Order: sequence, then structure tokens, then C-alpha cells
Amino acid sequence: GDPVTIAVTSITQDEPVNGRGDGNTCPDAQIVRGQASVRAERTGTPGVPGNGRVYAIHFTADDGRGETCTGTVFACAPHDQGDPTCIDDGQRYNSLGPCGSGNGLGAEVVANYSLKVGEVTSTQANLEFSLPSDGQVQLSVFDVSGRRLATVENAQLTAGTYQRSWNLGGVSSGMYFVRLQAGGVSLTKTVLKLR
Repeated sequence: GDPVTIAVTSITQDEPVNGRGDGNTCPDAQIVRGQASVRAERTGTPGVPGNGRVYAIHFTADDGRGETCTGTVFACAPHDQGDPTCIDDGQRYNSLGPCGSGNGLGAEVVANYSLKVGEVTSTQANLEFSLPSDGQVQLSVFDVSGRRLATVENAQLTAGTYQRSWNLGGVSSGMYFVRLQAGGVSLTKTVLKLR
């Protein structure tokens, strides 16, 4: 009979935050005072029609007496009104961002940058990134709620390919996001720590 307070803690989705045919907006969700808002958009082009966007809204319920529990609800943004279903292709993207710089860089510029996640063990995640030109680089790690957990690299680097590792000691099992920012380009990859 205790009153229960429910607060949204994070939001994920199964489509890229800024994909083709989704309205070119980012972020796709926000949390304000513990309440969630998500966009009614989804990926879809004639060549890649999409199958609806599935949001996973994660929350904590608190009875105010020290007892809490967590849960997840799913929301569907269907591809079209004629078929109101969605297929969850895996919750791989943080709906809260991080977002690209929005400066309209062409695909040919972005293609010259790369970010790869290599082997992930219980103690470290191996990362590799490539730069086509000299510049300031920031490589950071975020949790699903968008909080920065670590800065792996923050330096002026010359063009080339680099290997770095993120120390996973003390990091809980779960999904994390590695973001590379360099030369006006922002690339994000997922890291899954399984144990």
C-alpha cells in the first residue's frame, strides 16, 4: 500500500540515433525529472524500408522506505500505419545520444575515419581508430544513460591508426558506448561486457 515513485533511468533503441529516413534528428529521447519522451520516428527509405523502431525504457520504482526494483517497458514506433507492428533488432543504441556535430559532413569525409571495437574481456576492451589527418581527438566511453564513464584519449594526434584499451576493472556487466570525436566527425560503437 505504499506510494511508489517511478523514475526513468535510461532509454535505448534498436535503430541508429540518426539513420536514413528517420527525420535526421538526435537525440531520439529525453528524460526530464524522471519521465521519458521518445520520438515517433523510425528508419525507412525505399531501398531500406525498416521494420519499425523499438524503444526500451528502463526505470526504477521506489517505495520511499528503502525498497526498490527495476524494470523495462518497450514502445513501438511502427514503420507505417498500415502495419502497426515493430521488430526488435537488438537494443544497441543509446536514445539519449551522444549525437553527431550536425555540421553536414559528407559520407566521403566520414568514411575516412574509423572506430572499431576488438576483443572485450572481463578486464579490458580493445579499441582501434583511424584518422585521415592530424587533429584533436577525444575517445570517450558512456553508459546507457549518457553519462561519461571514461576518457580513453584526449590529445592532438597525427594521421594514422591507433590502438587503445579501456580498463573494465570495476565496470558492471552491460552495454556501453565508445565515441570518437575528431575533425568534426563523431563515430559511436557499442561495447558489451558479458562478465
